[in-house]
Amino acid sequence: MEYILERPHNERKWVHVTYFYRCGRKDGSPVTIQHQSIPLAFDDNEVPYIFVNVFTDVSFLAPTELPQAILCNRKTNETFHIRPERPELTKTKDLFSLREKEIIRLLISGLNSKQIAAQLFISQETVRTHRKNILRKANMSTTSGLVAYAIINGL
Repeated sequence: MEYILERPHNERKWVHVTYFYRCGRKDGSPVTIQHQSIPLAFDDNEVPYIFVNVFTDVSFLAPTELPQAILCNRKTNETFHIRPERPELTKTKDLFSLREKEIIRLLISGLNSKQIAAQLFISQETVRTHRKNILRKANMSTTSGLVAYAIINGL
């Protein structure tokens, strides 16, 4: 709420938060939940007081560090990551170097390491190293999880 209250009034309706956490089904099996909280109604001071909440099973994405949250400001195109061990807002786009962002975009477009290396005029081993660093920074263990992470975070 601090972030929302610091924003200009005309920007507040564009801010929403997505939470990721793990819980259990009735049968005891684990499930990973994506919980989106989007402000719907605002008082006279533009403070949100009614939210739309959408819960989705995203177990197939396999995020590795849970719980976590992502705060998105669609007006400014800013995205922040929030983790329990680091509760301050960290700009998601600041997590990756320009080269890493470039490689993420090429992965999303469906290229493999060999194709990325050829397009960027770097070695395949350099691409592999970047991919390992990107996965570590995103707290992901698979490329498919990374692609989902990148899409969710607007990379």
